[in-house]
Amino acid sequence: MNCFVKESYGFIWHFCHNSHGICYCRMTDESITEYNVLIPDGMEDFDVAIDDSGCIHMVYQNKRGDILYANHFEDRWRKTTLLKSKSESCYPKDFVLKISDLRLDLLYCIEYNGRRMLIFQPIDNNQQSPCVIDCIKNQFCAVQDAQKNLVILYYSETQKSWGIKRFISIEREWTEFSAIDLGECNNPFLYIDSDDKIRIVFDRNSTVIEFSEGKERILGTGRRPIMFYKNDEFTVWEGVVDNKIYVKKAGDNAPAVIMSGEFSRPLRFKLRYTGFESGIRAECCTGNIINGSVRMYGINNFFAVSRVAPFTEERKNYKPDDKTYREMQKMKIRINQLDGLVEQLQKRLNEYDSIKTDRRLQELETAVNKTNKIKFLGLF
Repeated sequence: MNCFVKESYGFIWHFCHNSHGICYCRMTDESITEYNVLIPDGMEDFDVAIDDSGCIHMVYQNKRGDILYANHFEDRWRKTTLLKSKSESCYPKDFVLKISDLRLDLLYCIEYNGRRMLIFQPIDNNQQSPCVIDCIKNQFCAVQDAQKNLVILYYSETQKSWGIKRFISIEREWTEFSAIDLGECNNPFLYIDSDDKIRIVFDRNSTVIEFSEGKERILGTGRRPIMFYKNDEFTVWEGVVDNKIYVKKAGDNAPAVIMSGEFSRPLRFKLRYTGFESGIRAECCTGNIINGSVRMYGINNFFAVSRVAPFTEERKNYKPDDKTYREMQKMKIRINQLDGLVEQLQKRLNEYDSIKTDRRLQELETAVNKTNKIKFLGLF
């Protein structure tokens, strides 16, 4: 597995797994640098996320099957165990790690009594226990919508159907399972577009299909499709009997070949980046690594790394020491996220009658003022 994690400025991290365990290197352009071994007993099954303060988060399993969490901040890695394996056996757990309103939410699968169970576990200082979402078949997909709610697609063994389930970030509650008639569905990929609509691409009998708003649309011949947005919307998939990579841009009538596969095998890259990255909405992309250089298809300028930290103008006007400045940056990010949360809450409150709305808005305003006052005092 290859995962590229882009900081808001400075570096791009490349995480991968090889015979030495989980390794990484730090890059300033497309060129791979010397790797460092991060977790010698780490397995290939892991996921990575980065928040807007620059902290990198990782979830992985070791050879015993234990689930562990690590983070990197201020040039230091810290590791802790989330769940001890009772069977001491290692198998793919399909980790998905998402950040929502300064919270870390983890999804993964475990096998129990012959069943494959989808698990949800928040990662915080309270060490919350994992909870079972459903018994599923095969793999699942998970993305976030515009409100940072978790949206997952899976085949429910209890409902005997494909369907969608959401985790509402504000309420910290799961919605009911909503069944979707996908029929025979292989290699599904879940995507949420700029209008916050759910789109699903998958293959069936070597045919790439897009499902949206209850309708299917044939895109071409192939398998393992993905979707992403980089200044435009793209669907990319692999050829059935060759290494060719096909792409269909939104509005195009037919797909085009973007990689012949004659000289190198295409790879699937996971992409992670901060909220400062603009013009992109991509969980992964297709590309290759040739002679130590990375090429991504359809994701232009991902390796154009800024050398200047965000909020440069504020730093010109105020000259704190480095530690204080880092704390100020984190606090500004959190306040901005809180402002977004307030807007979401206000939209929900508008659905209530005016009396309840006035009372709740007053409570909300008091809480926000108190929070900002505490943060201001804590900062200076």
